[in-house]
Amino acid sequence: MNKILSFIIVLSLLNSCNYVNYQQGQDLYKTNCATCHMPDGSGVNELYPSLNNLDQNSFNLSEMPCIIRNGLGNELSLIQMSGLE
Repeated sequence: MNKILSFIIVLSLLNSCNYVNYQQGQDLYKTNCATCHMPDGSGVNELYPSLNNLDQNSFNLSEMPCIIRNGLGNELSLIQMSGLE
């Protein structure tokens, strides 16, 4: 019985990770980030840093939503995302 229940829970969790969530994130990146950080995340030299090989130890995970929404504060121009994004 426990195996069946565990299997059902795993299936329901896998189903919750659907493509729509990823598509929404991709759309937000294209709209708010890709202009400066490039569509592939490669950045532009020292002007806009690459997002491809970030040192995961250099940022606290709890800071990431604020950094994504507001940047680090040293940007030339910053696109503010709404609270809904």
